[in-house]
Amino acid sequence: MGGKTKKAAPEDSKSKSGKKAAAESKGEPKAVAKGEPKAPAENPAQALFGKWTGKTPVTLLNEFVQKNAGWHRAEYLMHGSGGSSGFNCTIRLSKSDKKQPRPISVLFKPESTESTALKHATSLEARHVAATFVLHRLRSDTNLHRMLPPVHRAYWLELEQLRKANASQQWQFTADPFAAKLAREKLGVEREAKQAKRREQLARAEAGHREELLAPALRRRWDEMAEVAMSEAHRQTVEAVVRTWTSNWGIAGESDASGGPGDRRAARAALIKQGFRAAHVDEALAHAGTREQALDWLCVHVPEDDLPEQVLQRAYRAAAVVVAPDSSSPAHSQLSVQLAAKRLARAGFPTSACVAAIREQLQAAGAGGDSGDALLAAEAGAAQVLLDRLCGRAPAPVAGGADDGSVQAAIRDEVEALDAIYAGEGRVSRRGAYQVSVALRPAPARLCPHDARVEFWVAPGTAYPEQAAAVAVSSDALPAYLKLHVARRLNAQLGGDGLPVLVEAVTAAELAIEAWLADPPPLAGLLGGIQGAAADIGFDDSTDSRAPRATGRPRRGAPRSQDTARLCAAFAQLQTSPEYQRMQAARASLPAAAQSAHIVGLVSSNRCVVISGATGCGKTTQVPQFILDAALRAGTHANIVCTQPRRISAVGVAARVARERGEDVDATRAGSVVGYAVRGTSRQTRDTRLLFCTTGVLLRMLREDPKLASVTHVVCDEVHERSVDSDLLLALLRECLARNPSLRVVLMSATAQSDVFAGYFGASVPVAEIPGRTFPVDDVFFEDFVARQSDAELQAALGAALVGRARAKLAAARSQRDGTDERVAAAARDWLARHAKLQGKAGRGELNDKAGRGELQGKAGCGELAAACVLMWDERFGAASAAAQIDYRLLAAVIGRIHATAPAEQAVLVFVPGAAEIAAAMDAVRSVAKDAHVLPLHAGLAAAEQQRVFGRAPHGRRKVVVATNVAETSITIDDVVFVVDSGRVREVRMDHGARLARLVTAFCSQAAATQRRGRAGRAQRGVCYRLYTRAALSRVMPAQAAPEILRAPLEQVCLQAKALGYDDASGLLAQVLDPPDAAAVAGAERMLVAIGACSQPRGPLLALGRLLAQIPLDLRLAKALVFGSILGMLERTLRVVALMALDRPLFATAPDARDAARAVRLQCVPSARAQSDWLADLRAFERYAGGERLECVSAVAVREAKDSVKTLRRCVRDLGLDGSADVSLDGDEELRVLKAVVLAGLSPQLARVRMPRQKYHEVASGTISVDPEARELAFYAVDEAGSEPATWQAHDVRGDRRVFVHPQSTLFAEASYAAPFVAYLAQWAGAAGNKTFMRDVTVPGIYAVLLFGPAVVVDHEHKVLAIGRSGALAVRAWPRIGVLVGQLRRLLDELLRRKLADPQLDIRDHPVITTVLQLIRTDGY
Repeated sequence: MGGKTKKAAPEDSKSKSGKKAAAESKGEPKAVAKGEPKAPAENPAQALFGKWTGKTPVTLLNEFVQKNAGWHRAEYLMHGSGGSSGFNCTIRLSKSDKKQPRPISVLFKPESTESTALKHATSLEARHVAATFVLHRLRSDTNLHRMLPPVHRAYWLELEQLRKANASQQWQFTADPFAAKLAREKLGVEREAKQAKRREQLARAEAGHREELLAPALRRRWDEMAEVAMSEAHRQTVEAVVRTWTSNWGIAGESDASGGPGDRRAARAALIKQGFRAAHVDEALAHAGTREQALDWLCVHVPEDDLPEQVLQRAYRAAAVVVAPDSSSPAHSQLSVQLAAKRLARAGFPTSACVAAIREQLQAAGAGGDSGDALLAAEAGAAQVLLDRLCGRAPAPVAGGADDGSVQAAIRDEVEALDAIYAGEGRVSRRGAYQVSVALRPAPARLCPHDARVEFWVAPGTAYPEQAAAVAVSSDALPAYLKLHVARRLNAQLGGDGLPVLVEAVTAAELAIEAWLADPPPLAGLLGGIQGAAADIGFDDSTDSRAPRATGRPRRGAPRSQDTARLCAAFAQLQTSPEYQRMQAARASLPAAAQSAHIVGLVSSNRCVVISGATGCGKTTQVPQFILDAALRAGTHANIVCTQPRRISAVGVAARVARERGEDVDATRAGSVVGYAVRGTSRQTRDTRLLFCTTGVLLRMLREDPKLASVTHVVCDEVHERSVDSDLLLALLRECLARNPSLRVVLMSATAQSDVFAGYFGASVPVAEIPGRTFPVDDVFFEDFVARQSDAELQAALGAALVGRARAKLAAARSQRDGTDERVAAAARDWLARHAKLQGKAGRGELNDKAGRGELQGKAGCGELAAACVLMWDERFGAASAAAQIDYRLLAAVIGRIHATAPAEQAVLVFVPGAAEIAAAMDAVRSVAKDAHVLPLHAGLAAAEQQRVFGRAPHGRRKVVVATNVAETSITIDDVVFVVDSGRVREVRMDHGARLARLVTAFCSQAAATQRRGRAGRAQRGVCYRLYTRAALSRVMPAQAAPEILRAPLEQVCLQAKALGYDDASGLLAQVLDPPDAAAVAGAERMLVAIGACSQPRGPLLALGRLLAQIPLDLRLAKALVFGSILGMLERTLRVVALMALDRPLFATAPDARDAARAVRLQCVPSARAQSDWLADLRAFERYAGGERLECVSAVAVREAKDSVKTLRRCVRDLGLDGSADVSLDGDEELRVLKAVVLAGLSPQLARVRMPRQKYHEVASGTISVDPEARELAFYAVDEAGSEPATWQAHDVRGDRRVFVHPQSTLFAEASYAAPFVAYLAQWAGAAGNKTFMRDVTVPGIYAVLLFGPAVVVDHEHKVLAIGRSGALAVRAWPRIGVLVGQLRRLLDELLRRKLADPQLDIRDHPVITTVLQLIRTDGY
């Protein structure tokens, strides 16, 4: 054999596979020439990678997989075959995860690039390309491509370019593809869930739930809104009241028909699409022209069980059958009666009526509810009774001798006939011996539901078929009123010929029920009979207050020639009277007498004349008489109206003028030419030719007669006072002059502003000057009075404490003036300079006590101690103070000085700012002059009380009149020699923090001080004691008081303008002497809308607005007073309003007393559910006024509030709002009503409460909710007046201004609120300036806000009630509830209008009021 043959080494798998792949890549073996030596086989890997010696893509992938725990080996899934199709490879990576039931797999399919195709010649090439693709997916964030072979590196770079170009697929490039897959699958599930939810939302939106389509932010807000509830019983009551009284008062048919036919067609289509029946829509559009009005009408009139889903929740309709228990029947028989009533109610009858009828039948039969046969018999009898009532037919007489067997046989025969007709259909059923039920199958059945059945009852004792049976239709799907409508039509169609009717009834129903359902009865006429009156509507209101009411005031109409001739003759005879001549002599002594001819000539030749006369010239009483006398002498007609700013002035001047003409103004005899008219009182006759009245009376006359056609002359006195009424009157008179060419206007002023008034009426208006006639008046300022006091007298007059502080201050200043602290030294030197000035330049001397006339003689200047006392006193009561306090000790000292030195017949007139100060001043006077005849004088007194000041004091007693500024002008108290002027006045100013008109105490003007001074020199030389310094007069007191129209709240001014008939108040206010800012006027008109005084900024006043215009109080406080009265809470409302009107807090506000004050306030909270600072204050006031002394409660505030209650009570009495006694409620109900009244007074000062997200705490048994803390709550104030109109959707809540509850509030630590709103009195900036606090906070009930707050706008589409015009406040409610609330507000305003027209009308027990009260007491539940 030649030797062994060497065995070839076996090829490794790699070489084999390479060769195999190479062979496969060729497709078929390469042909070799015969005899040619065979070439060595080429290495596939070498063919693929060339000289590359690094790791291959497959190796790198395998290494990466091995490094990750839980990953399985990569699976290479080869596709294709050799040849032209080529190979491609897909790689599956998988991983085991304990959280997953099976391994997670991810499949990678390579993508082609410019250089790399999807198909490859060999499987090895396909495998490495696939591995490169997977590596790029897993490690694209690294430089791994540098470790790849060149060909695969190029593929990687191309893949990287594709990755960067496709940003949306970045999730595929991650080192953990399994987590990415799970996240992707989770996103897919979430996306599918969102899509399913969206589909559900669209379906619900299509069904009427349009809130499903809100944007996410709006939907979150919608979800966070509080939901308003109204129980079924309340809804029935409100519906009955709304339907009844809108019909009774003739306001149901008011509509806006401005839209054209196209608009009505579009509205009709839209309403039908919402689910309303076409017949109902047509009826609604006949009552209301627009879609919104028609929708409101439908919400009120369509029965609840026929309303579309979006208008009222279905849950509301499935009310449980609850009936009043019958104590005489056992519980199981009562349940049987209820079940029988429920069966009978399926025919459309009210459940309560069914129960009552069944019980009547059982009682008549002497049976209980235990026997099934007896109950079925009673049910049949009840059905017969109810159908007789429905069809309006007399009850059929019970045939006692009826053969029950023959009746049952007749029924059985009819049932068998029906079974034969409907054989196999199972449509006929029978319940006992008295009822048969047959299913209806009309063809086609478009409107008739499938559960509709004809019900047939034969009452026991009925001689059927001779007597009619009861036939009705039952169904759970049809509304009750439609079932009754079908029953009525069906019974009308059935013959009464004594033949069986069951087969006929079924046939007739199947033929006609579709037509009957398509033509439902009119809603306005049917509902009252079907649903019954849920509320007592028997209130007697037969008087139609829309008709003009006759008044008892004599008509001062067009001139009558006979009357004029008679009055001229009477005047000629009067001039011959000795008494008249004596009076004329007194008149001739007045300075005005010398100007009479000149004044008459000016008035006759000019349309307008301005007369300026100093105090005492006689212009007030004489100028009107000059005009009247001239007319009477000439035989011409004159009808003169003379205005006075105050009631006492009008009455007093009229009485004086009447005396001068030999008349008694109160006698109202024929021939009397002088009369007066003030609010609540009128003294005038047919012959009255000179009428004195207040400015407000003339304004009302202008409202009734804008031309003043019956008036020849208007004389306006004291126009310089510049009240709102006087400025409005001047503007109206200027217009009236253009309308009435025969009218003459005379303006009279006591100041140097005559040119201003003349220029206002035209450049050609003449001005007449009348010199004054007064006796000399000596001034005694505070420093003058102090200068002549001894040290002991100083202590008595000013108090030992103040004198002691003055001594200490003087010593301290002298020691500090040369100190090292320059600031302290400078202050000391300044104080000493003022002290030295007082010592050298103070009063000019002391009083000559013997003269009694106040002549000043003697030394010049204050002593050292007196000057120091002046400075110290000035800091507390003078120019350096806030003017709120009056030094009653000093007042007593001055009165004591006068009383001790002057004759008793010389009277004293004391000026103080208000009624509370009058009471304190009278106490001070009596403390030093016990025998003095002390009299008050202010506008709140009755006319008889005011007139007492003009009489003489009892012999030997000094008269001291303590008055407000009503005594400044137009009245003369003849025996007054001394005037004591506090220098203060109570005037209306705007509290901008509270947006409230307040009467505040301030220093009066220099002009007012001059007028007061002039009261002392009317009959003889006088003295004016000024309880202020010369520095206060010159530096603090303004020369003229600012016009009230510029300092009063503009909404009050706009209200007065609208009350005069100017719906656009800005038009009138732009014409006044000093017009307010136009933007501010626009804001004020918006505030009137928010308050509820009018419905549109430039629209007319509603009844509430007209009522508020008659109350001399801030609008919001007046509103609280009105609603407190009509809700039966008048007495407590008077106290609350008096507390709100205070210009000082009830509790102490000093820093060191705040904690104690808050503690006392918290003790006064009446209940844990009160949640109102005002109720706590009310309780504190009542306890203090009842004799209990509470720490930190201001006695002055309590006294002022008590006085204010008396004044407010008189005002309420004048308006006729003090009707019957207050209602009696339990504690919680009374608190709710009182908070509603408070809300009426504070609205629209509202803030939204945002509660934090609900938190939960884990416990062993699960989780429990955690109550929020007070600091987690957020409050956002709403500016209704300053906001532009916006829907709740357009309002961006992110722009709302955050506010905080003040630490002094009883709600500061409150974390749970009964409603999502708070009402507050005022906003105050914190000391740091970074927070705004709400003061005096109240949490009202939701229905209080809906009924007494800003106007409610119903968003029917989204079931939202927007409160106010800004869209910031909103609640969720079914549209029917919102519409009912809006209609109830409308009825309430109409009731107020009727009350305004007839003050004697008692509305306390009116159903509208009782319904409103019930909603507030229960908050709708």
